[in-house]
Amino acid sequence: MPTRLTTKAREEGTYMITYAPTDNNGDAISPETLQWSLLDVNNAVINSRDSVSVSSPDTSNTIVLTGDDLAIDSDGISVVRKILFKATYNATIDGTNYLGLVIYIEAEFKIVPLGGV
Repeated sequence: MPTRLTTKAREEGTYMITYAPTDNNGDAISPETLQWSLLDVNNAVINSRDSVSVSSPDTSNTIVLTGDDLAIDSDGISVVRKILFKATYNATIDGTNYLGLVIYIEAEFKIVPLGGV
């Protein structure tokens, strides 16, 4: 089940999502790679935002969505979007080195329509 973000985006505005990856113990990690995808509730990719790479992933990463990322249909109903993060990292567990461990995190948020947009 995805995490539900409580702050709503505004139609065609600017919306920032911060992702701070953690390992299985809840400890902050700086991933080797980090990608994100923007999806609708049926998992269709929005605005060609599929597997977008973060150039220098860190322990805290902010994704900025704007314009067509936050566009909604003309029916004027609030829309739910999902953002899917995929991070890979390396870890040492009980003296054994593991390379390329994968974390997937999904979050969803609502877009509020604005009149006249």
